[in-house]
Amino acid sequence: MANLRFTSGSLSGTNVPLERQIVIGRDPAVAQVVLAEDDRVSREHARISPGSGGSWTIRDLGSANGTWLIARDGQRRRLTGDHTLQNGNQIEIGSTRFAFSGGEMGATMLATSVLRLREGLSASPKWLWGAGVAIAGLAVAGVVIALVFTLGGGGKRSQADLVATIEKSTVQIIGSSEDGSGEIVDAARGLVLTNSHVVTAQSSLTIRFNDGTESPGGVIGNAPCDDLAIVKIVNKPANLVALPLGDSSKLRPGDHVTAIGYPESLQSAGNEKPTASEGSVSVVDLPGEPDASLPSYPSLIQHQAPINPGNSGGPLVDDSGRLVGVNTLGNTVDPGGRIIQGQYYAISVRHVRDLLPDLEAGKSRNDIGIQLLPNSAKVAAKFPRGLPTGTGLVVWDVVPGGAADKASINRGMVVTQLADSKVESVGAVCKILESKSGQTVTFHGQSLDTPNNWRTDVAVP
Repeated sequence: MANLRFTSGSLSGTNVPLERQIVIGRDPAVAQVVLAEDDRVSREHARISPGSGGSWTIRDLGSANGTWLIARDGQRRRLTGDHTLQNGNQIEIGSTRFAFSGGEMGATMLATSVLRLREGLSASPKWLWGAGVAIAGLAVAGVVIALVFTLGGGGKRSQADLVATIEKSTVQIIGSSEDGSGEIVDAARGLVLTNSHVVTAQSSLTIRFNDGTESPGGVIGNAPCDDLAIVKIVNKPANLVALPLGDSSKLRPGDHVTAIGYPESLQSAGNEKPTASEGSVSVVDLPGEPDASLPSYPSLIQHQAPINPGNSGGPLVDDSGRLVGVNTLGNTVDPGGRIIQGQYYAISVRHVRDLLPDLEAGKSRNDIGIQLLPNSAKVAAKFPRGLPTGTGLVVWDVVPGGAADKASINRGMVVTQLADSKVESVGAVCKILESKSGQTVTFHGQSLDTPNNWRTDVAVP
């Protein structure tokens, strides 16, 4: 069995068995290994998770002082992203060091330590049992460790406590023409995850925190065809708290989830507070292309926690307070005009994990800097001169300096064809762009300024 062994301090030689994912930090409400008296340890400092083939990975959760890996050769480096642990790796968290071992545990078993402490070797032993969860707490030489072994579904904190915790990691994103929500995913670097449609083509972005303070922000990684983006906070506060990522693949229909964000409401502008709604999961890992104005979504969670305009990009969390989805869509009217209730959609964190390393590193995906809408009478009415009639997609906005701008594509043009394929939906455009990544694609279209059809080559990142 894999385990962590304390190699420094008064607990040197004590082993922590690794049977499932654990979080190491100072807050027993969210961490399973609690270093309460180490003031260099953050509330949620690091996560250790099982991988494939019996492997284990460690990831820093945006801690203030970092998680450090000391390899066998003595080299010390600060972790970024997921790292696969190897036998003999030393992990430094705050002022405490652990050694990772993938083999059998040594003679000093944690369970034995707990039992001995319970018999009187510690002044403050504590056992708590409830709803299928056993918490063994022990205090030795100023360091508290609490291992939480989940035997069944319980252990849920109160809904009010959950919301109070998650709203610290939830921000409002205020754009020049659209507002939305986001969640802090890297506190050390000041990185916020949100929907691409919240931030694309915005001339300015302001990040507002739950205490009302603000900072400018800028997009560093954008994946419009996946509707995900990373925004970097310019003036990063010192007290940022990152939202830990969960595992959406473990969700089941009927599981309880909570949506938090900054939807439009009666709150006065500039004084908005994050609001929460709750419901159950309806469908897990659902692919879909909702309509012609949106990309195809390979992995959605359909749930019943109400979301509204302004919730886009905000977190959907499980009862452990971990991100399982990015709230994106609400379906309120069917094609026949009938009212629909309880159909809300979040991009699954399973899909988020696939893109997050590149987006956090500033690498965009199929982002040519353009917003497209279906060519309709309603859209044409927004343009004083109207639009060319027919099918295709209207160029609603263009990002200055982006690939589309460099190819002389302007607002009000109508895109009718990419390469040899006619396009009438954003999903169709995205499929072509994804197949031509790193290449050049010829756009064809119409414009009132060019009576004849136009064409131009666009470089796809």
